Amino acid sequence: MNMLLVDEDKGRANRLMRYASRGGHLVSVAYDLNTALDWLIDTRFDLIILNMKFSASLVHNAVVTIREKSPSMHSRIVVVTDSLNDQATDVSFKDSLDIEEFKRFLDE
Repeated sequence: MNMLLVDEDKGRANRLMRYASRGGHLVSVAYDLNTALDWLIDTRFDLIILNMKFSASLVHNAVVTIREKSPSMHSRIVVVTDSLNDQATDVSFKDSLDIEEFKRFLDE
């Protein structure tokens, strides 16, 4: 699976990337949303994980951009947000995924 992980915590992002890579996944890591959105312009990812808290409006705008203007428009999108009712995302979490939650999520 080709995965994009967006996480401002570089240590956590690198731990998650190493775990997913050992499982055979191709993982790209962005440490901010603007970089991620730039990559999404011409790269298709199977799974996009926004693993940091963003405001509900920022998440909504990012997801709309992905769904309407990206080769990843049909990809699975996982977000960390207090707004758990966003219909455009596939999975929402209240807090950033740590390694144990990430393992369970990938194993599902």
